[in-house]
Amino acid sequence: MNIQPLAIFFLTAALSGASRVDVKIDTAPEPVDGYQALGSHIDYPEIAHEAGHEGDVVVWAHVNQDGRVTYVIVADGVEGTGLDEAALEGIRKARFEPALHQGRPVSAWMAITVRFRRQG
Repeated sequence: MNIQPLAIFFLTAALSGASRVDVKIDTAPEPVDGYQALGSHIDYPEIAHEAGHEGDVVVWAHVNQDGRVTYVIVADGVEGTGLDEAALEGIRKARFEPALHQGRPVSAWMAITVRFRRQG
């Protein structure tokens, strides 16, 4: 399984003194121990593996100022295989270094691609 950031856009960030404001972040959220470690949170569903299901799941994740994932949404997936659910569950469990704007932690949305490939 391969995991990679897909895109970071102008993101909605919660800043002190403002309820919500659109800003361009200076530093994107990053998984605490890197993208390889993020993969350790994601299990390839056994039934999907045995059935030969493979594919890419693109997940939008909202990472708050504390580095916790507060929302996840499948933007593009492999419906009916269990892969979407596995990607969502694993990303929900992960911890991130939060995005930074002017040196301050902010909440941000990010897209992550989880690539499920059978080996052997």
